[in-house]
Amino acid sequence: MMQYVIYLYTILTIFGFWLALQISKRWKSMIFNTFVLTVSILVLILVVGDIPYDDYMAGNAPINNLLGVSIVALALPLYEQLRQIAKQWKIILSVVTLASLFSMFTGAIFAIILGASPEMVATVLPKSITTPIAMEVSSHLGGIPAVTAVGVVVAGLQGSVFGYLIL
Repeated sequence: MMQYVIYLYTILTIFGFWLALQISKRWKSMIFNTFVLTVSILVLILVVGDIPYDDYMAGNAPINNLLGVSIVALALPLYEQLRQIAKQWKIILSVVTLASLFSMFTGAIFAIILGASPEMVATVLPKSITTPIAMEVSSHLGGIPAVTAVGVVVAGLQGSVFGYLIL
């Protein structure tokens, strides 16, 4: 029975998300982004409760295991729009390629301007792709995968916070 107690961290994560959702609905503002609030709430609980991060991650395995499935589920809407995508493939490919190159090179240029080492530049380059792929690319380029993961999260946060404003 005791080994299942650790999975209460999954309920904690769901509660943190629910609370963040309530706050976000109440005060409609890009500052009260659900993801940012959820992370903030969970960090606060882990720090105040002196809960080891490794224990939290182990207990959160049920939710973490769903991440791969949810990414695959994103393919369904793309598949449903396959005909439209096929008609516009040249434009889509061009925009995605240019945006990817722009994102990579602006991060690298800022890192160089700020005096970053080649290792840190390699760490920053893959910041705008999914975390597992970015970590692997960073590793192959000689970067630091853990720092790359943080960069991906920060880039994602920027997109989720400012995306509505820009669009």
